Amino acid sequence: MRFIIMILIGCLFYGPAMAKMPESIISEVESIFKKADDHDGLHVGSEDPDPSKWQSFVQLKQGGIPAERAPFFIQFGEYDYRGVTVYLDKQGARKTRRGKPYVYLKTGDVLGLVDVKWYGRKVYFKLLTPEVYIPETRVNDKRHSRVSVMMGFQFPKEWIKKGDPTPIMDAIAKWLVPTTSPEASNVDVPEIGLPEDSKSKIKKSVKQDAKDSQDQINTIQEKIQKAQKDIEDAQKELDKLSK
Repeated sequence: MRFIIMILIGCLFYGPAMAKMPESIISEVESIFKKADDHDGLHVGSEDPDPSKWQSFVQLKQGGIPAERAPFFIQFGEYDYRGVTVYLDKQGARKTRRGKPYVYLKTGDVLGLVDVKWYGRKVYFKLLTPEVYIPETRVNDKRHSRVSVMMGFQFPKEWIKKGDPTPIMDAIAKWLVPTTSPEASNVDVPEIGLPEDSKSKIKKSVKQDAKDSQDQINTIQEKIQKAQKDIEDAQKELDKLSK
């Protein structure tokens, strides 16, 4: 009996928070923010995204969004889509996990739309920069990759009940401007760039990263081959002793 009462209490308090998003809102959002065709390049830093798989991009209208680089061990691993939630029902308060992020994205940065996820009153956009991202404060880092973030919004209950996508689209537009090209510039911000000598240095750094990774892989393969040969030689010696 107590178990049943607890279930009823849970439904009473948490049911509204997990209310299903109206289809009218979902269809409107996803008709504008179109997710990419899934492939490995959207998940691991060692693979380049296929340009033909992108369906839409977004340009940041507000900066300060934390994002993460793909972890590196021998080669780049799976992207860390750090979650960031904007609570539109709490005066736009933002929350993300603890720990210093790799970088804070700038106003005007363009990211490819990887996926759209719905959770109760929330929507999340999985975003990935279409090219390797070099923060101005990390130009001298040895390795760089694309950076990723999962940008989310929680909407007021009143908006969900009405089923009207207009206030939701207007709220998202204050943060993300949908575009069809990674070169688009729909946000009125000053041109942000790096000096030519820094750009040249970055290109060399990226090429050197790829070479270093391949050299490490080659070294490990050589060690494996040598170990296999040593095992074969040892087996031959054992065979001789056993005869």
